[in-house]
This record gives sequence, C-alpha cells and structure tokens, in this order.
Amino acid sequence: MSNEIQQASILTRTDVNGVAVLTIDNPPVNALSQALRNALVHHIREVGNDKCVEAVIITGTSGRFIAGADIKEFKGPILDPSLPDVLKAIEQLDKPVIAAVEGVALGGGAELALACHYRCATGDAKFGFPEVKLGIIPGAGGIPRLLRLVGPKITLDLVAGGRPIDCETAFAFGLVDKIIEQADKIGAAIEYALECVGKPLRRTSLLSVATFDADAFNVQCVAWRSRARGQASVIAAVDAVADSWDRGFAEADARCRLEFTRLRTSDQANALRHLFFAERQAQHVPGLDSVQAANIASVAVVGAGTMGRGIAVACLIAGYCTLLIDVDEEALRRAALAIGVAVEKTIKDKAGKSDKASQILSRLSTAQTLQDANNSDLIVEAVFEDIDVKSSVLTQIAMAAPPQATICTNTSYLDIDQLAGAVSSPERFIGLHFFAPAEIMRLVEVIRAKTSGEQAVATGLRFARSLSKIPVLAGVCDGFIVNRILAAYRREMEYLLEEGALPREIDAALERFGMAMGPFAVADLSGLDIAWARRKRLAPMRDPQERYVKIADQLCEMGRLGRKTGAGWYSYVDGTRQLDPLVEELVVNSSREKGITRQPISEAEIVDRAIGSMISEARKILAEGIALRASDIDLAITNGLGFPAWRGGPLYYADRMAENQG
Repeated sequence: MSNEIQQASILTRTDVNGVAVLTIDNPPVNALSQALRNALVHHIREVGNDKCVEAVIITGTSGRFIAGADIKEFKGPILDPSLPDVLKAIEQLDKPVIAAVEGVALGGGAELALACHYRCATGDAKFGFPEVKLGIIPGAGGIPRLLRLVGPKITLDLVAGGRPIDCETAFAFGLVDKIIEQADKIGAAIEYALECVGKPLRRTSLLSVATFDADAFNVQCVAWRSRARGQASVIAAVDAVADSWDRGFAEADARCRLEFTRLRTSDQANALRHLFFAERQAQHVPGLDSVQAANIASVAVVGAGTMGRGIAVACLIAGYCTLLIDVDEEALRRAALAIGVAVEKTIKDKAGKSDKASQILSRLSTAQTLQDANNSDLIVEAVFEDIDVKSSVLTQIAMAAPPQATICTNTSYLDIDQLAGAVSSPERFIGLHFFAPAEIMRLVEVIRAKTSGEQAVATGLRFARSLSKIPVLAGVCDGFIVNRILAAYRREMEYLLEEGALPREIDAALERFGMAMGPFAVADLSGLDIAWARRKRLAPMRDPQERYVKIADQLCEMGRLGRKTGAGWYSYVDGTRQLDPLVEELVVNSSREKGITRQPISEAEIVDRAIGSMISEARKILAEGIALRASDIDLAITNGLGFPAWRGGPLYYADRMAENQG
C-alpha cells in the first residue's frame, strides 16, 4: 500500500457548511502512527490554504477518538513528523480547530485534543494520560498545556496517576468546553465549530497558569513520590509538573520532551511495554480465536460470602443483571448492604452519585434456592473452599441451570478436573479464579479442565474482559499460576522467619524492591484460612522429612485469620496495621524448638531468596504447560501478586538479570 493510499484510508476529509471534518479511521484504536501523523499534517496544511474552510473538526470513527501513540514505534527512532510537530501545526492554524471526542482520548490523543483551540465531547468520552504506565511521561506538550488549563494540582494527579477521567469530570476541570449528544456527534460538532468562527483563537500554549496553593502542591508532590515505589516514570512525572508550572511554554515543553526521550528507551519502559504487549497476547489462545463465545446477558453468583459479594459487584458495574444466591437469608441481607457500599465507592463523581448507585443496584436480585438460576447465562459458584461442599453445590447448579449456561467455579487451589466430575455436561464447565477483593483486583485466571469445551473457555475469557479484568488462561494444578507461585514464595519467606528475619523486616524489604505489599501483609489481606485449608488438605501427602513451618497454622488456630478478624501476622486497630509482640514471640519460639540459631538476614538476601523462589516455580509452571507463555506468567504475577510492573514480571526480570550478568 503506497503512503498516499494509506494516508487516504486512515484520515478522510468531508466539508459541511464551511467546516472541514477530518475523520480518523486507523483501527483498532486510532493510534497516532507515522502514517496518521503524516496525514494530519497534510490535511492541516490543505485546509489552512482553503479559503472556503472557516473551521476544522478532528474526530474519529466508530466511537473512537485516539487511544494514544503506536507503541510498536517506541523501540526505534522517532520518525518524522513527530507528534509535537503535528500539534504545533494544529495549534498555529489561523482557523478554529475543534476536537470532537467520542470514546477515549488517551496519551498522545489527549495531547492532540489539548492542542486544538476548543474541545467538545460526547458523554461517554474519557480523557487520560497513561504514559507513566508505559514508563514515560507526556512528551508532546501535554504537561505545560494541562497546567495552563487545569492548574498544577489536577495536572499532577492526571499525569502521575495515569488514570482516565470521564467526560463530566473533564468538563468540570475545563478540559472539555462543550458536551454534545452522541447520537448526532458530527452535526453537533459542526454547529459548535460554527459558533467558534469569529472568536479569538484560544491557543492553550499562550494561556497563563492560574495561581495555586504552593504549600499544598508540595505536599501532594511528596505523596506521589512516596507512592512511586521505585517507578522512575512516576517520579519523572512529578518532577516535570513541579519544574514546568513557572516556565514559559516553549521551555517547559522542550524539557518535558527531553525527559520523555530519555525515558522511552529505559529498562523500566521496556519492562512496562513487555507487559503492555503481554496483556494483548494473553487474549489470544491458540485454537480459540475463531471460536464463538456464548452471549451473556445475566449472571448468577452462588455464595454470599466475601468473594461472592465482590464478584457480584464486578458484574453489576459491568452492566449485568446479577442474581446472588445463598441459603442463608441473613447472609444475603448483609451481602446486599455490603454490595451497596462497594458500588457507591466505585462512583467517583459526587454529582448524581445516589442515582447512579441506585441504577446499578437495580440490576441486583437475591434468592435462596438454586432453582432461581434457571434463566442465567453464566453461573459462578463461590462457596466455601472445600472440595465436597463445592462438588455438591456444582451438581445442584448443573441440574438447575439452563442447558446452554456456562458453569464456573471460583477456587484458589482445588482440583478443577475433580470438580468437573460433579457437573453434568462438563464441557460447559471452567474455573474462574478471581482475586480478593474481586471488585478491585484486575486479574482473573481462566482455568481449563480436561473436559472444558472450547466455547466455555472462550466464554470465560470474554466474560472476564467484559468485567474490565485481565484474563489469563491456566491449566489444572494445585494453585494454578499465581497461588502456586505464592505458595513457593511464602514457604521460602517462612524459612527466613525461622532463620532470623521477622515479618516486618521481610515485608519492608520486598516493598522497597517494589512489591505492592510484603507477603505477610498480603496474607492478612487475603485471609490466612484459605492457605490453611490447603495445607490441611495436603498434610496426608506431605513428606515427613520435608521442612515445615507451623507459625501460620498456630496463628489460624488462635483465630488470627488476618484483617477480617482484626489480627493475623499483624494486629489491626480501626483498619490500621500494627506490629504485634505475640507474633514475634511465636517466630522466635519456632526457631528455638527446631534448634535453629537465629542470625541477622540482610535485605539483599531476603529479596534474592524471595524473587528466586518465584522464578524457580514460574519456570516449572511454564515447563509443565500450566501457562501458555512466559509473558502470561509475568502478567499474572504483576496483577495478582503485586510484583512491580516496572520490573516486567519474574521471568522477564530473570532474563534481564541474566543479560546484565552476562
């Protein structure tokens, strides 16, 4: 395809009433590829010289604006025209340029929108600067333009946090000038563009930064730096905002571009790009790309405990009519209240919060019998982690469910192949392993049993994606991917306890390495009883000669099951974690009973043994075919176990360490 033909296919021009509408169609996400940048420069020059054109609209097709840069270009040299050159041409045009945003305007797409003189958007639009999640910062004027539109405080949160904001929030901040109807986006945008004709052009780069509370901003900067946990792009984003607010646009823009250029080839950026592509690759399972997933309109969740509630919340937020089933009426009542609270927490916008929560909760219904699931398209069993209990419930679910329904079990460790035997038509049965809290954690392991049909697996993958989760396919083994690695990791950390370390020292060392939480803090958050049940189940098969640490069992026997009981490896007062002398006493006594002389253990040894245990188990999982790809394991461990994403996951990290040592 010639360059001219490619440009014509990805950017078209239509003139209506003196308004040139430039429509981007560069699937799948309208990425700002070199071809699109070329096309934009060509058309901007063309409309600039066309005396019949009074205003210009830049928009996208099929509900898309621009989702950002073409990530594939990041490894090589920056090709001309660069994005800053494109945006300069847009902003300097002597006719009003309006960004008409539908869908997402992210990264370079958001920077392009800011370079336009005005912005209108449909109600579904989202604006965001997720560059930090790829190890970089906005490098095409995004930071100095944001500062001039919304001030340092909002700029810092948008750039350092990387999370998108909805259209109403963007309008309140001043990023959007007018909200338009989605049904007639182009007509409404043209009407708005004609309103802008004759007005002074509002070039964002020429605006001044509004006054702000410098002391409060400095406190905010300190908070973001502490949350970075070693991620260079977050630190760089904070520094760029702090460095730019009192500089002229050209100088601030140049300095941000220089930092962007430095970061884009850094080790951390390479690691984060590895995970970016890993997430997309995980969506493709050999043999399933052509399989049609079942249509899911309604979901039933069986079990009103903590996990069942979280899964129900995720389903409700995603728009599913959700039936929560439990034999215990009081449990259902408590669950309904907890779900209401959780739903309200997910709604960021204060205006209309009650109405939005009510709308979401209207999709929830409850029942005490499985027969009520006879119209559900997908049923998730989330009862107590016991093979006999789950088998009994799954048998009843299969009897009550419509024949086309997909039946899923949420289990952390149990044998999916054995559970499949409890289900009539086991080809429609899979595992969906959610992580606590299920409404927040992004990872879902989709477990394929020996009898799972292709459609059931394809349905599980698509369903998880519809919940805004990251699905990773796994085979059957004890703990699947994440919990199997977690078990090896915890075992090694418990050895360290007996040899001389304390829980707080291990947690601190691994959090400084970049883990979201240390292993003992994570255990308290998840609940110690789940792993305890697994240990008791495996006890008859354990080699008597195997080294076994009993401290976690002792905590469980004392009723210390973690945060939910107010005590575990730590004590919790009003939700705040505190050191507990009782735990340290148990640790020291365990060493004494085994005749182990406790020795100081360095932070470096703690990290080496912790990460080494993960890498070793990950390699076994890959060799056994439990995971399809090394990148699937990296994706699962970063999202399910809190491994620092900027290190790329345990297997990516191991490869880079080997390269550096070589």
